This record gives sequence, C-alpha cells and structure tokens, in this order.
Amino acid sequence: MLLGFGVSLLAVFPKVAVSQTTPYEEPVFLQGNPQTAEILYEAWKSKPFCSCVTYVRQFRDFPPIGMAKNLPITSKTPSVGAIMVTSESYAGHVALVIGVTDTTVTIKEANFVPCQKDERTLNINDKRIKGYYE
Repeated sequence: MLLGFGVSLLAVFPKVAVSQTTPYEEPVFLQGNPQTAEILYEAWKSKPFCSCVTYVRQFRDFPPIGMAKNLPITSKTPSVGAIMVTSESYAGHVALVIGVTDTTVTIKEANFVPCQKDERTLNINDKRIKGYYE
C-alpha cells in the first residue's frame, strides 16, 4: 500500500496492517487503532522529502491540493519563487523555481528521485512543464 506519494507502508512498517490511505499531502489512516495511526503519521512526518507537495509547502504557501497535478496554473512564464507544476508522474509534480534564464529554469524539489531532495535545470520549453503557480 502506498502513502499517496510513493512510499509503501509495508516498507516502513512491514508488520503493521493499514486498510487504506488517500493520495493527499497528509495520509489519512483508516486503521481502527489510533496508536497505530499516530506512529505511522510520525514516521511520515520524519520523511518530508517523500512528498514534493510537502517539501515545496515549506517554502511557499498554497491552497490544499491533494495531488501535485491539482495545483492551479496561474502563469505560463517562470519566475523565481513560483511553483512549477509538471506532468512527471500520475500525481503530477511540483517544485520551487530558484533560477530563470532565457532558455532554462532551475528548480529545487523533493521526491523526483524517491524520498530525496535535489536541484535540476530544465529547458524552459520542456513538454513536461504544465505551468506555474505564482
């Protein structure tokens, strides 16, 4: 079972049974035992790089969106500080724009490589870029 952002509950807690989660920034545990849910939630909070949405939210505030692909596009032009929205997975992907040139956009992101943070530079016309949230 996935936590909605690429991390399996069974990989984190192989002996804990959880019935289901929803694909939102914060997983909703439908397990009847509140202690189990609390333990799993604390484990999820300790791995902030396993969700691009949670990582970007550390730098910019934006409305609750669930999956990254649901962040509204407000601009097609990148600017430093904007949030880039891409189509790089079924859930989409978001990243913080930290640099722009005439031909490239540099982003700071998490979970492009599972549970890691990094920086990348993309061509400004990359077809994966859906747009930006200003």
